[in-house]
Amino acid sequence: MTRILKLATLALLVAIGGASLTSASSLAATQDYRFELVDQTIHTGQDVPISVRLIQASTGKAVTGATIEPKLHMLMGSMAPMPSRSKALEPDSKGNYQFACDVMESGDWMLDLSAQVPGEKEPVTGMLKFQVVK
Repeated sequence: MTRILKLATLALLVAIGGASLTSASSLAATQDYRFELVDQTIHTGQDVPISVRLIQASTGKAVTGATIEPKLHMLMGSMAPMPSRSKALEPDSKGNYQFACDVMESGDWMLDLSAQVPGEKEPVTGMLKFQVVK
């Protein structure tokens, strides 16, 4: 019984260590990149185009060929953020990724982004906070 317990403990430690390595590699990938808002002024409306750029930190160059999934939220002060519709559109060849977003009210908004970057094992994640005006 003691041998089985030792093997189970060893298997658990290996599994925990593997999870830590996965988390560390995911964090490293995220730190190697940053998202930038292309247009600083965003107006209220339906299907409003919002463009972002994914920059590789070490080179300062825009990343092309990534697949980016957006999640848009209106920030509501002390209340939970209110989700809103957003969908990815075709990126251009310069590394600008565009999304059609419903931003019906002025105020603080946040775009949560998850990118599958060619050559990276883990997704690159980031958030962009911005103001929407009428």
